[in-house]
Amino acid sequence: APAAIRVAVWAVPQVAVPDVREQPLKDAIGSIEAARLTARPDEHRGERIVSQQAPAPGTVVDAGSAVRLETREVVEVPDLVGQSLAAALGRLDELRLRGAADAQDHADDRVVQSQSPAARTKVAVGTAGQLSTKRFATVPDLARKTCDEAEAAAGAASVRLRCAKEGTRGGTG
Repeated sequence: APAAIRVAVWAVPQVAVPDVREQPLKDAIGSIEAARLTARPDEHRGERIVSQQAPAPGTVVDAGSAVRLETREVVEVPDLVGQSLAAALGRLDELRLRGAADAQDHADDRVVQSQSPAARTKVAVGTAGQLSTKRFATVPDLARKTCDEAEAAAGAASVRLRCAKEGTRGGTG
């Protein structure tokens, strides 16, 4: 009689790949391992954030499957409030971050009033930030000037001025 053949069959559990994009690498690895998968990050060193992953989030795979992680370097956003717009944009450039301001004219006269992301937030290199600014201008001494002279001096300092001549509504000139 022929020998009996024994066949063992077992089912490998299926799991969904979690979405770990834009997470710090350490947190992403924890999420992948919690889903019973194996994280395979790229070879880059230092503090990193996940930029891409494969398989894609939501893909159903065998438990224990590898998830490849591509990462980007992380930097801390500096506190830019109170700095001139020119200085703030220069600092962002040094950190390889992109800055966008609400206005670009007279950058040396503009001061950062608020920023997003907030100071001390950790973001990936290349992230864009938004700067809200106010423009401060030095008003020239207009004492003892005629309206025409005052308007010309103010205009030369990029300050708009309207004055009313004596005897007209709105003041004296």
